[in-house]
Amino acid sequence: MFKTLLLTILFFLTININAQYSDADILIRSAKKNYEAKKYDNALKILSQAKKVDKYNVDIYFLYGEIYYDLNQLDKVIEEYKNATKEIGDKQPIMYLLLGNTYITIGNYDKAKLNLEKYINNKKANPKYIPHVKRDLMVCDFAINAIKKPVPFNPENLGGGVNSKYDEYLPALNAEENTLVFTRRIPKLHATKYEDNEQEDFFVSNKNGNIWGGSKKLKGNVNTQDNEGAQSLSTNGKYLFFTACNRPKGYGGCDIYLTRKDSKGNWSKPMNMGSTINTKYWESQPSISPDSKTLYFTSNRPGGKGKLDIWKSTIGKNGKFGKPINLGDSINTPYNEISPFIHPDNTTLYFASDGKIGMGGLDLFVIKKQNDSVWGGAKNLGYPINTFKDENSLIVNTKGNKAYYASNIEGGQGGLDLYSFDLYKEAQPEPVTYLKGKIFDSKTKQPLSAKFELIDLDTDKLIIESYSSKKNGEFLICIPANKNYALNVNNEQYIFYSDNFSLKNADSTAMPFVKDIPLSKIEKGNKVVLKNIFFETNSYVLKEQSKTELEKLISFLNNNSTVNIEIGGHTDNVGSAEANKVLSNNRAKSVYDYLIANKINESRLSFKGYGEDKPIATNDTEQGRAKNRRTEFIIK
Repeated sequence: MFKTLLLTILFFLTININAQYSDADILIRSAKKNYEAKKYDNALKILSQAKKVDKYNVDIYFLYGEIYYDLNQLDKVIEEYKNATKEIGDKQPIMYLLLGNTYITIGNYDKAKLNLEKYINNKKANPKYIPHVKRDLMVCDFAINAIKKPVPFNPENLGGGVNSKYDEYLPALNAEENTLVFTRRIPKLHATKYEDNEQEDFFVSNKNGNIWGGSKKLKGNVNTQDNEGAQSLSTNGKYLFFTACNRPKGYGGCDIYLTRKDSKGNWSKPMNMGSTINTKYWESQPSISPDSKTLYFTSNRPGGKGKLDIWKSTIGKNGKFGKPINLGDSINTPYNEISPFIHPDNTTLYFASDGKIGMGGLDLFVIKKQNDSVWGGAKNLGYPINTFKDENSLIVNTKGNKAYYASNIEGGQGGLDLYSFDLYKEAQPEPVTYLKGKIFDSKTKQPLSAKFELIDLDTDKLIIESYSSKKNGEFLICIPANKNYALNVNNEQYIFYSDNFSLKNADSTAMPFVKDIPLSKIEKGNKVVLKNIFFETNSYVLKEQSKTELEKLISFLNNNSTVNIEIGGHTDNVGSAEANKVLSNNRAKSVYDYLIANKINESRLSFKGYGEDKPIATNDTEQGRAKNRRTEFIIK
């Protein structure tokens, strides 16, 4: 942002001042022509002559700045601007502003602040630049304070299995943290003289123990002779969203694409995400939510807050991604917001911005959702994670304790390398774990594809809706900790399965939670425990949390109109056998009455209380007694 501001100032000032034609101006015009032709040495020699003619001509220093910026020689920019402030600073205070901004770009905030204050206190300061200067002074104050209070940061190179002599960047990680997909910039084969001789391809590395194995090109049909990058891997590692530019039948210069991994580990031919996501403008840097229902991305399309903004699109009831929504003022600014990463907690977003107050360039920020449409305040990740350089493209593992990013710090394999570091507590996302397992036929043990839903029992809100693999019945989902969950699994040819579990006191480091789920055919004699039917102690009044389960049972009966069931109530052996029999009968009847009230024909239903007569676990432990206190149904 700062270089853009500097060169904008230089451009307009040079045009205006060059309207005069002194001897020095003639030399400056010649130097500028040489500069525009990229003949830098000639331009510098002519400027040196112009300085001898008139060292007070401000245009000389403007052009010096332009040339040395192009040559990335910021020390020379500063040298010339310092000379200018000595010679003409009070008459041309713009030189204080340019010098102050340049000091920011190299991280010398004390000198930057000194020169910016000289500018703002000068009576000849241009009023239209005052807002910029006030903002720059805020940057200086923030940075000076941040350097005094550094956050914990100790990056570790991911090693030779991942990094090479080429540039590696834009990492993407699966939930289990054992598969890393990243972008590598490599020489292009058979490049013509009119083409860039390098290209971006996807590579993948798998972790063996604590070491990342040798990287290989992504299998399948994703990589081409052109550029592919800015990828996002779904938490189960089955879907890859990425950016590709200038492809046939694309909508704009850069579009977002989707590819799927098949049973052999090959990635499918990429599919353009379509005109709802992609436009004639620039769309890039996708990040998919853990439930695969919301896509976050960067775009410069109209309707935003600034240059590049972060947007989101969510899958609607029709199963398609809807019209993108700008994430609003909590995140976006009149400048650039890029590289969004939504954490598997589906609440915490990491992104880069050069519009929010930070260290001067692109800084990394973290922000958390308050609800589906409201975000809290963005927090700068602090120094030395952020520096005067541009930082972006940070991702965080499922556990939330480790971050990954690209850097060219000394000691790497070459160019940009991928690093990881322990993320300090205040910047971590909400506690998350993941649930994995397999769905299969209870008799044949054959794997099944089935729909599963995860519901927050306290709010009755659907958290996850997905399907197990058609090939092996496996599933993997990320879930926020500190909640109570109901799990429902459904295959049309089988009796639905229900379960519940609590993560209220779960340790997210004790991952994963493994749960294999057997499904029973819709046949006489088969039964299912309704684990999400709840009653108060010694009561037969249905609790509100039972509603979701009861609605599942109603749906099952409506979809299987020839099925008749008996609802059975069961207790543990605490209390008298007679009292337990009465309680279990009343509980079974409560479910029976609910079904009839919801238009299930009573001829298809019966109920019975078995008390403590049919335990399925020991009554010697609280865990066993909890299993025995149950409501179930059997197909008659």
